[in-house]
Amino acid sequence: MSAIPSSWVEIDTDTSTLVTATKTAIANHRHSVSRISVSFDIASVNSVVVTVNSGATVLDRFEVSVGSIGTFLNRDYTHALRGGTNEAITVVVPDAGASVVCTAVVGGYTRSA
Repeated sequence: MSAIPSSWVEIDTDTSTLVTATKTAIANHRHSVSRISVSFDIASVNSVVVTVNSGATVLDRFEVSVGSIGTFLNRDYTHALRGGTNEAITVVVPDAGASVVCTAVVGGYTRSA
């Protein structure tokens, strides 16, 4: 019988800077991403390209246009994005502009490799 995967959620919030929500790597384990959420507290000044990464590999990417505000992105993956063995999962949101507070959330589960 296979072990039950452990679920997790990672959150990062910051103002006027790069935001990275990261699930750190665990030896001999593989993380999978089942959902992400990105929001800004005020209208974004810059267009940004959000990436979901496993180590150095980009699993998903999408552009957020200027003027986005509120929780503008909730993405549930019907088929979870599967990360590599021994690799961290990171959602990266570049600086959206001066005084813009950004929150990135990534959720998923972890299994032994």
